[in-house]
Amino acid sequence: MKLFTPFSFVLLLTFYGPTQLVKAQTVESHEEHEHFVKFRTQVDTLTPYFKVSKGESSKNPWNHLNFYNQAENFQFAIVTDRTGGERPGIFSVGIEKLNLLKPEFVMSVGDLIEGYTEDVDQLNREWDEFIGFIDQLEAPFFYVPGNHDITNEVMEDIWEERFGRTYYHFIYNDVLFLALNSEEAIQGSGGGGIEDEQYEYIKKVLEMHPDVRWTMVFTHQPMWIYENPRRWWDVEALLADRNHTVFAGHYHNYVKRERNNANYYTLATTGGGSRLRGPLFGEFDHIVWVTMTDNGPVVANLLLDGIFDDEIRTEDLASMVNTVSSEVAMTIQPIFDPNITSQEYTAKIQNYSNSPMVADLQISDVSSSDIIETHTIELNPNSVVMHDFMVASASPIQVKASYRYQFEGYPELETDQTVTLQPQYFHTLAETDRRVKVDGDLSEWSTLRFSSAYALDMNTERPVNTTDGFRFDVSMKGGKLVVAVEVTDDEYFVPGGNPLNQDGIGVIVDANPINQSSQNNLDQEKVFEDWFPLLITPSEDEVNELAYQSIIGKYMSGALKRTETGYTAEFEMPLKAIMRRMTEGDGTFRLNVLMNDFDQGGESHVTLGWKPSWDQPTSALGSGTFAFDPEDAIEEVTTQVDE
Repeated sequence: MKLFTPFSFVLLLTFYGPTQLVKAQTVESHEEHEHFVKFRTQVDTLTPYFKVSKGESSKNPWNHLNFYNQAENFQFAIVTDRTGGERPGIFSVGIEKLNLLKPEFVMSVGDLIEGYTEDVDQLNREWDEFIGFIDQLEAPFFYVPGNHDITNEVMEDIWEERFGRTYYHFIYNDVLFLALNSEEAIQGSGGGGIEDEQYEYIKKVLEMHPDVRWTMVFTHQPMWIYENPRRWWDVEALLADRNHTVFAGHYHNYVKRERNNANYYTLATTGGGSRLRGPLFGEFDHIVWVTMTDNGPVVANLLLDGIFDDEIRTEDLASMVNTVSSEVAMTIQPIFDPNITSQEYTAKIQNYSNSPMVADLQISDVSSSDIIETHTIELNPNSVVMHDFMVASASPIQVKASYRYQFEGYPELETDQTVTLQPQYFHTLAETDRRVKVDGDLSEWSTLRFSSAYALDMNTERPVNTTDGFRFDVSMKGGKLVVAVEVTDDEYFVPGGNPLNQDGIGVIVDANPINQSSQNNLDQEKVFEDWFPLLITPSEDEVNELAYQSIIGKYMSGALKRTETGYTAEFEMPLKAIMRRMTEGDGTFRLNVLMNDFDQGGESHVTLGWKPSWDQPTSALGSGTFAFDPEDAIEEVTTQVDE
């Protein structure tokens, strides 16, 4: 692949900035094998204020080059992840604010569309929508690909058709800007890296520009946190002896790090999925405002509700907060006996931090909302307290816990946790004479014993009554766990694209030992690592492919058939595969079935469940736990399916 394509022509353009007249002249550079568009001012006709290498085609990964001004201390902005759980309307507000701020130009760090599909029409619709946002931006915008933008070869082809290169560089006021492609290997989230071809390009660019006053690097995935980012470590070695700053996105969580003699920033969101818990958690929507000075860049985070400097969340603070927020402070083991009328529970409360913690507990009756008792417990750093309490009935109760931490030099941090307790029992598996054939045909099943019981309107976040729903059952033979579901749905909404944004049915399995699986520790960021969420959509009459198949593994399978009243689906997973990342099983697993129901052209969105989703406080600890016969978990020697 040619790194640069020679050209030789002269084009004279005139630009009018807000404070000065700027002329642009296209010339051929005499730097070795590198050709640039150079922008010069009337004040200094010798120093190029901007130059960018030409690609092999007329396509370029930016919208235009009409800069506002070209002062020595210039300002540019960075927008970060828009997708990965997009919250509509946020990114467009960011564009409006950028037009008020008047930056020289705007950089990105990827995840511009939702992507994750090979549907060309859907991808083009998403890119057309995004470019519609950029059309409202008055400053130049420079594209950088993220895993939502390039996840497969189809998406890569569309990027190249629309924007040309997936990585490139330019120089502005003697500052080198490197826009890199962390998705070069097309391995999705967590698989970011630099391949040989891109590394050679970076090496050549840095060799040709050894004396720029600063080097700015932009990439989507923060490859420095991965075990195998291919040639990224070599790139860091090339950057080590020069002034440089690195910006990335991907994790929707702001952290400033000092490494490789430089500042490395992982940015939060500009409309992407976020719990928006604020600066202490690194969760906020922002625009990064960078002012280039003689002493290097000055970084300011412009939030929708304020302005913060780049110390908004340091690595030390992130480590402290992540420790107390990612670890579940309170665990209570449920009772598996539906005949219990009174029971003593033990709450294990742990302080994982190096600072004191205060835990405020409130125990109340769910049906009456009456407060049964309250307690305040003080915990020393890195300590555990066991607190016993008695419940005099089998009615569900809720334990609400508020944890307060005082980190030296920072405002008080408060987190909370709510768990629901009610005596549970072990569910049994369906009796089957033989292993079920997974084809979406449920004629092999008798009565489906379990049904949807909870429905939540996702627009109002309130429970609703609905005529749609599902019934299901679970069986196990020959080491295979099979779930059969019959769905009633009077209106299909399957536009394509993100499977979570259309009709679909899914199961989630937790095969950890019961002392772990019974806890509602559904961490959305680790859902594919610790649980097995299988999802299928009725996009065709018969579907034999699961959403996120490449993530959950080819050994999982599913089939779906449409019916007169909705659709039927079957999911199959080998017990051996389910246990592959878990400790040795104990003859139990926890399961839930969830359904997405979109109506009115996608305007109405209801989520239905057998049990409340494990991330909801109304979900009773241990609900949906099955016990199985160890003989059924033994894998069959033959893979032949009985007809």
